[in-house]
Amino acid sequence: ANKFVDNGMEQQIPFDVQNFNVFKDQYFRDNLAKAEFNFELENTINRAFTLNVLFLDNNDQILQSIRLAIPAYSGTSNVIKYPTEVFENQRLDLLKQSTKIGFVVIMAAGPPLNENSVGSLKLRSSATAYMVIQ
Repeated sequence: ANKFVDNGMEQQIPFDVQNFNVFKDQYFRDNLAKAEFNFELENTINRAFTLNVLFLDNNDQILQSIRLAIPAYSGTSNVIKYPTEVFENQRLDLLKQSTKIGFVVIMAAGPPLNENSVGSLKLRSSATAYMVIQ
């Protein structure tokens, strides 16, 4: 939580983009029939957040986005498992065009954070790929 504070001022997390080279392999791209993404977030900060996961093409155009609301920590377990995101048909076709993945974390209004604030925000994710093998 204290990483959100710089010189006594709260800071938003900057937009982060990573290469997403999963679909460079022609065999994988041609034979992928379905993909499922699972997300689990844990928040131990007394502020709510929103995480936007963006799938981008080579021109940094957003092809798809997933929005995940993260409630503020209130002293009890705050692990959120989101419904599985399923990619089939047209949605899978758009996913296959993705070359980058971006993350936008937005902190909601709430109690001020400072250099002594504790807590963390953790993201866990997994994917299951369904292939047509002949």
